[in-house]
Amino acid sequence: MVWFRLSGSPFALLSDEEANDQMDRFVSLLNTFEKGVVVATTEWFTFEGRRFTRRGFWVNVDSDTPPPQFPSVREDYKRPTIISEHPDHVVLEDGSLARCMLFTRFPDYLRQGFLYEYSQVASETVLVFRALDPADAVSKVDKLKMSYEGLASDRRASSSIIQKYNKVSQLALSIGSVNKLFETYTYIICRGLNTKYLDEVEAAVRKHARGRLISVSTPKFFQAYLYNLMPGEGEAGGFAKLRPKYVPSMSVRTWYPFIAEDLIDEGGVFLGYTSTRSPIFFNPFRRNNYNVVILGETGAGKSMTAKVLIKRLKEKNPELRVFGLDPENEYVGVARAFGAGALNIAHNMKLGLDPFKLYHEGLLSVDELSDMLSAFYLPEGDMVLANRLRTEVFDNEDSPDVATFVGRLESLDPPVHGHLSAAVVPPDSNIYSGSPPDVMGNVVFGVRDVAGSVGVAGKRFKALAVTLLTVYLQKQLFGTTASGNYERGLFFVDEAWQFVRYPVTMEVLEAVARKARKYNKSFIFITQRPFDVAKDEAGRAILEQSATSILLRQQAAALDTLTTLYGLRKEEAQALLTAERGNGVMRSGSYLIGISVQPTEEELKLFSTSGSWATKKEAAADA
Repeated sequence: MVWFRLSGSPFALLSDEEANDQMDRFVSLLNTFEKGVVVATTEWFTFEGRRFTRRGFWVNVDSDTPPPQFPSVREDYKRPTIISEHPDHVVLEDGSLARCMLFTRFPDYLRQGFLYEYSQVASETVLVFRALDPADAVSKVDKLKMSYEGLASDRRASSSIIQKYNKVSQLALSIGSVNKLFETYTYIICRGLNTKYLDEVEAAVRKHARGRLISVSTPKFFQAYLYNLMPGEGEAGGFAKLRPKYVPSMSVRTWYPFIAEDLIDEGGVFLGYTSTRSPIFFNPFRRNNYNVVILGETGAGKSMTAKVLIKRLKEKNPELRVFGLDPENEYVGVARAFGAGALNIAHNMKLGLDPFKLYHEGLLSVDELSDMLSAFYLPEGDMVLANRLRTEVFDNEDSPDVATFVGRLESLDPPVHGHLSAAVVPPDSNIYSGSPPDVMGNVVFGVRDVAGSVGVAGKRFKALAVTLLTVYLQKQLFGTTASGNYERGLFFVDEAWQFVRYPVTMEVLEAVARKARKYNKSFIFITQRPFDVAKDEAGRAILEQSATSILLRQQAAALDTLTTLYGLRKEEAQALLTAERGNGVMRSGSYLIGISVQPTEEELKLFSTSGSWATKKEAAADA
């Protein structure tokens, strides 16, 4: 027999379709190997002075082939051995005691994944299984059917007896074909330092089980057999063997054990707790792409969540390069917490971000250059002028800067020149003239004051600055075509909804998101109004393709969009309407979990969040 360690995943927030898929894969695993042992473990560990639990999953089967249904690796399952046995517990070599409690009776209906309910008190949850030969299975079911048939034929038979007879009759029709019959032993193993603790745990387990109409016993003199994962072997003290439970595959699916309502990434930072108070240690660089989307209405805690995540990632990885675009100047004041400098960009500051110079540096294609000029200077939707401008850009791509190009247009195409003439006078000329900012280190750009005046003109000017800054930063993020930059880095943009009116800006941000993983970068996209962002093609691509999404309190208008994008159940979507600050749902790869972000008191003070934080007391207690 060979041990394999399997990966678990959250289960509570899965849609019915996703939950059924997980349970079907579990049944497929049992059918593949036909006999073996499944063990789910719960163990304590300490991180930064705080204690947490984590789950582990193991399968012991008579095969060298890893279970194809779940990610797994071959690894021996190690645990303390028995040094002495008592009627109701065993003593282990590490000095602890272990008591094994067997599930002996189940109701007709069981909650999916019900074994997880015992994970906080059980060191191990065990399922020993063996698929019966089809002929033996049919024989056992037929005998059971005959016994219930006699009882059900009595006119005084209870409705419960009749229901069981009907259930066994249906089972008899499927056993041996699509429905296997498994011989099973299901039990939990609790460990402690004394029998008083084991007695208290047993009392709690029995009480909980009774509430679920489940019977639990502590088999005397069978403790060593159960602990050694051999419940059906031999006899104990002259007693008969332990009696197994016979469960059809259509029912054993509810035994689904691989539930880990936590998220513990290697190299992760503590972000908070799941809805079951299990820890979240998150590392975006462990996903198939490293991008993170944080969505929430005003006051939901999205900026605090982003700041906590960025700060802790930087503390965990001091070499991490950090760049940020801060449209409302929420981050520049605390940039030092991210190991970054702050640069507030004023309305009249010269930025040296000329699009023709960026083109000549290989940071823009000629098509992108043309689209950018069209988006910010030509009337929206005027394709005739846009095509003429595109032609002029292609014919004059050797222009060293915007001023030279616009000067040429005066004689080449006066109508187009009339629209682009705004590029050579303030405030636009300030963006294009001068020298680019120094970004050799880590920098957060505050761009709130770029807009200068309010209204459409100010929003357009801010979008133009953000677009060119993003293009310029790509040289630092990704390097050049001649020499790529693959050092680990992070680029964040807050209040991204402000730019949905300018598709070219969203396209530049989407290009960053698309390239990020290739160059070992994480792109963090923070915004409210996801329904507006999703209307933009590039914005929707960012929302859909980011491996991790943290959804905090939302407006009702956002629910349909989020349900479509992230497959939320109706209950989870509705819960986002009233979620407390810093609470919501997190989808990361195959994980879908509730989340309660946990800033420390120091972080709460440092990041100057307004309003109350739902987890403030818990954070203080854990700090």
